[in-house]
Amino acid sequence: MIKRIIQFTQLGKFGRFGNQLFQYAFARAYAEKYDATLEIPSWIGEKVFKNVCHHKPSRKLPRTGIDCFPNGKINIDLFGYCQKQEYINILSEAKMKGWFQFQDKWLEFFNMPRPDTVFHIRKGDYSDKYPNVFCVVSEGSYITACKKFGVSIDDVIWKREENQIKDTRFPADLMFLPDFFDMIKAKNLFRANSTFSFWAGFFSHGKVYSPLVDDLVGECDVEFVEGNWPRIVSVNPNFIIRN
Repeated sequence: MIKRIIQFTQLGKFGRFGNQLFQYAFARAYAEKYDATLEIPSWIGEKVFKNVCHHKPSRKLPRTGIDCFPNGKINIDLFGYCQKQEYINILSEAKMKGWFQFQDKWLEFFNMPRPDTVFHIRKGDYSDKYPNVFCVVSEGSYITACKKFGVSIDDVIWKREENQIKDTRFPADLMFLPDFFDMIKAKNLFRANSTFSFWAGFFSHGKVYSPLVDDLVGECDVEFVEGNWPRIVSVNPNFIIRN
């Protein structure tokens, strides 16, 4: 009998942490749905979470086109960002929270004082490389949203990629984790148009507010809504992750 396999050999090479979480979640959910063994290379999630280690790729399989939904096929190598609605439809929030359990060594950081309000600002390559692709939420939008929801701006912490916390307790490839943990712990998280802050919202211990980016591109003034929705980034459709 031919072994039933689902691979994602580009995991860790196609997108950063936030994208990789979507890729892993879809690959695992798809493999489970079709009773296949998941094979993936080592990836950064193994340094952060429990329960995310799997068999390494055992042989070369045909790779799908980018974000071509496999629709029941097995013995294939998945490829893409895995954030379209048909990918999201097979994800379970409850299962993902079981898969993505933080390793014990990180739990001490959740016992530290909670930030009151965190603004996550996502610019970087959005502004430099893709100014006509992604929406960058203006800083003024965050201030306006605080007033809208009655949140004090007195103790706001601004999280920016270019000004990450440098914490010697974290290795260089995990230097994003201090900001990520603060975003998760925050009583109020105003997230960016970003998969990174989407996942912080997914694990959030407080209230999450999301920007309505619609199909906007470039730096824009946008409204915020309460909840970790409705879009991850401006190029993706509305989506729902089921319980």
